[in-house]
Amino acid sequence: MLSTAYQRLAERRDARRFPSPGALVDIGGRRAARLPVRQQGTSGDCVASADEAHTLLTALELHDPVILVGHSVGGLIARLFAARHPQRVALC
Repeated sequence: MLSTAYQRLAERRDARRFPSPGALVDIGGRRAARLPVRQQGTSGDCVASADEAHTLLTALELHDPVILVGHSVGGLIARLFAARHPQRVALC
């Protein structure tokens, strides 16, 4: 019973700390979107995720250029996005 209570508390805390995928987050006056990563992790899924990121950025009407940050598979998705849509990304 106590473990169930701890689990519920942890889920609520995580919901506050980590926004749902696709939600906008304010980071120091900048807007950022948390994108879902497909679970399979294959290159085809990463290409689809890069295309989903493009669709999201277009729908949000964010001004170009954008800066994408990713870790691990997210880094691969960011690189694929940059390769597929070079006019949308900032050169650093």
